[in-house]
Amino acid sequence: MSKSKALIGNRPTALALGAPAAFPRDIDMESLRLNMIVADGIPNPPAHALFEDGCSREYRTADGLGMLVNQGMIAIRSWTAINADAAVMRRTLVELKL
Repeated sequence: MSKSKALIGNRPTALALGAPAAFPRDIDMESLRLNMIVADGIPNPPAHALFEDGCSREYRTADGLGMLVNQGMIAIRSWTAINADAAVMRRTLVELKL
């Protein structure tokens, strides 16, 4: 991973929605560089072992909530012609603890 800039965890949907603790991780976190990004595209739950490990090691991280918020913004704009506020949507998702 010496030339990589990001590690993107793509959990299978069944694991992401049902048993996040069971998500297998065969990644040597020590092999990552501090300038890398640890990202996941599944929004539920936004924090899981790979993401939390990346946070604890002070890597830049991106959870799945960003993808969910942006998909929602596109859908709202398509259906209603209203530009939703991404910050409000993300804050609401975090507050709801879904």
